[in-house]
Amino acid sequence: MAWLTWINTDKIATEQDFDAAYQDLIDQNSALFEKQTENLSSYQLNFLRALVDGETELSSAEIIKKYNLASSSNVTTIKRALIKKELIDTEKRKIVIADPVLKAWIKRGLFK
Repeated sequence: MAWLTWINTDKIATEQDFDAAYQDLIDQNSALFEKQTENLSSYQLNFLRALVDGETELSSAEIIKKYNLASSSNVTTIKRALIKKELIDTEKRKIVIADPVLKAWIKRGLFK
């Protein structure tokens, strides 16, 4: 990110330089992210969408219904599968998308 900002900067980095570098970083990793997500089930994609939307109570009846996750036992299965694929991780008992650039890519394009 720093290198991409640096090459977009003349003398002083601006917010626009940072934004351009951030978009470049997402674009450069797009093929990798497409490959990582192309074989995910609809339940797994819905789970990622819930995470991107900031949901934390993923096993609650409301979230299961809202994101079509089927059941709380299915949420556990989804979570295990996504951890195995190294797409999510747990930090301090909270589930997070492991790669912040992947999260930005999902937010910007996967669910639009």
